[in-house]
Amino acid sequence: MISPYVYPGLEDITFAIRQPSYLFKRLTTIVGVNLDISQGDILSSRRYRKLVLARQMISYMLRKEYEIYLTAIGRLFGKHHSTIIHYIKTHEQDFETNRKYRELYIHIKEQIL
Repeated sequence: MISPYVYPGLEDITFAIRQPSYLFKRLTTIVGVNLDISQGDILSSRRYRKLVLARQMISYMLRKEYEIYLTAIGRLFGKHHSTIIHYIKTHEQDFETNRKYRELYIHIKEQIL
């Protein structure tokens, strides 16, 4: 990430980029495009596999890449933080055991970071 100390005046920009709602919207857009699903579908209560995979990826990225609190991620999804913990654990299992899931996640992560 660009340091505001090196580039004065970037404090406001880096602060805005680190906001959970901004990150969440950005991630849901990119993951949604790659999986061909809408942001509304990701936020819905439906449990289709494709939607659950999207939620898992987004939850994992927000927690591990951006260090957003579990409760904040839960609020963004309208879910309890324990559900977010489950998404993250399931993501880690799928990443280890499912080659297609791992390749998709890496592809999406490269687009984001």
